Amino acid sequence: MRALRRAARLTQTALGNRIGVTFQQVQKYENGSNRMSASRLWLVARCLGVPVSALFSDYDHSDAEGPATDAARLLDAWRLIDPAHKTPILALIETLAVGPRARRAKDDVSGSAIADVTDPLEP
Repeated sequence: MRALRRAARLTQTALGNRIGVTFQQVQKYENGSNRMSASRLWLVARCLGVPVSALFSDYDHSDAEGPATDAARLLDAWRLIDPAHKTPILALIETLAVGPRARRAKDDVSGSAIADVTDPLEP
């Protein structure tokens, strides 16, 4: 939890304020001396912008394989990127996404609120 909090650039006090506890309680959660309720765990994950499973020490995407894993790794990395860098990185990804499907998906996203995103491995 500490690493995720730091990656989100939050102090213990700021996280505590968001989840309704003191910074001392956040310290106890991070040290493992106090347990967290499921609802508090959900709040922490939401504040840090990660899935609840990311707060478990044995959480690891490396067990799975394939496109779903790549997408999960990409999303995990995206959450840790400095917000100032997200726009140019997104522009780079859109530039690298070449081909008719990528162009169609990009047009759909810019043209409507809901895009029909196709599986890049589908024929």
